[in-house]
Parts: sequence; C-alpha cells; structure tokens
Amino acid sequence: MEIFILNKTSYYNNNQISELVSKIQNSFALKQFCIDWSLEIPNLKYLRIGWPLPSGKYYMNIFDNHIHKKSYHTLENNIPFANVFCNPKLNNLSFLFTHELFELLINPFMNQKFKFQNEIYLKEVCDPVYENYFIENDLIISDWILPSWFQEGFIGKTNHLNTLKGSFELSSNGYMEKPQY
Repeated sequence: MEIFILNKTSYYNNNQISELVSKIQNSFALKQFCIDWSLEIPNLKYLRIGWPLPSGKYYMNIFDNHIHKKSYHTLENNIPFANVFCNPKLNNLSFLFTHELFELLINPFMNQKFKFQNEIYLKEVCDPVYENYFIENDLIISDWILPSWFQEGFIGKTNHLNTLKGSFELSSNGYMEKPQY
C-alpha cells in the first residue's frame, strides 16, 4: 500500500517533511504497529509542494493549525485520507501524524465498528490511548491499542506501551468515537 504525504503547511519546508516521512517510514514503531496488526508496512511517499497527487491513492495532508483544529481521517470520493493540523509551538507534528497514520491503516474506509455496552463505536486504534506517546529517533510517536483490546473480558497487554490493564479500558485522556451518520 502507498500513502502519499502532502505538505500544505507554512511551518515546515519540503526538506523537513521529507525527513519526517523518512524517519517514520524506517521507524521501529511503524514496523511494530504493522506486526501487532498483521499488516504489510505501507510505503510512505512524500510529494513536494506543487507535485500532483496520483488519482485513487490514499493520502495525508499536513496543514498549519492556527485555531486548534482536530486532526482526522475520512473519505473523499471513496478515497481514504487524513488531515493533520500541526503547530510547531506544541511540537506535535510527529505525534498527530502517527496517530492518524495508524488509524488510517486500520480503518481506512471508516466502516469498521465495534459494540461495547450496547453502543456502536468506530474502530480507532489511537483514540483509546490518546495523548500516550513514546520517543523514537527524536519523534513523538502515538501509542496504539492492540487487537486484544477488543476481546471482551481480556486481561493483559492491550496497548503498545502496556499502560492499560484489559479490554475496553481507556487512558486518562482516551476516548471512543461514535460513527457520524
């Protein structure tokens, strides 16, 4: 799978975004995430400012965030994409990027859901451990839940950083999102 990265921010230049994409592409975190979820490692491709996006491909936009917009992933013309809104004062680009990348990989079409306590939620793998992170190669990497998190009654490791005790548990800032109909 290829995911194209587009720089639409004035905060970071082509070289900075290209370096970020390369570091994430070669990170232990991306490899471990793909192992945990039985995925092939995606090929992240940075498109320099002004280069056209190939049609029909997954993509991620990186935008300036002046008004505290929340990053998200969704569909446009049935093509999965993510919008990452960054602010260098918060040093949050790599955290938000990995958060949206991991969720895009697991639920690209926003159609995977799960049931908990008679409620339906979107299958999002970073939201339950939101704001949990670790540092790798000067990158702030988002934590993620493991497939065991969805196994009702499971007690044991349910997230990468092993801070949760069992299934459906949330970190202090974690949450579950209901689908928008």
